[in-house]
Amino acid sequence: MLPGIPLLALTATVQTDGRGKLIKACGMMQHVIVDVLPSKENIMFNVIPMLIEKNAVTHLKWIADMVAVKGKETPQTIVFCNTFNVISSILSYLLLLWKDKAVIEDKQGKKKSRLSVYHAKS
Repeated sequence: MLPGIPLLALTATVQTDGRGKLIKACGMMQHVIVDVLPSKENIMFNVIPMLIEKNAVTHLKWIADMVAVKGKETPQTIVFCNTFNVISSILSYLLLLWKDKAVIEDKQGKKKSRLSVYHAKS
């Protein structure tokens, strides 16, 4: 599509077997794969398997508690979910708990949501 123009594709979720599809879709000819593990001091991984989706929100009170204690100093937190239903449940749960704390003002006085939802299909 863009001959002679360098292209960079970044992803955090593509599985090893899906890399070929990504490379082909981007039209990459001489690709280099850089596979880096996100082992950093400031990144924490915690996996809590949920056998029943409706129980997911009960395991996330710690996020609401952290916001209550740390306020604007709360570290960025990402919650990965398998389904839209779980995302909706968690978003609703946190909005109900946080109420007005779900929106903060940045240094320029603009209001920003503490919560956002991203899905690869959106």
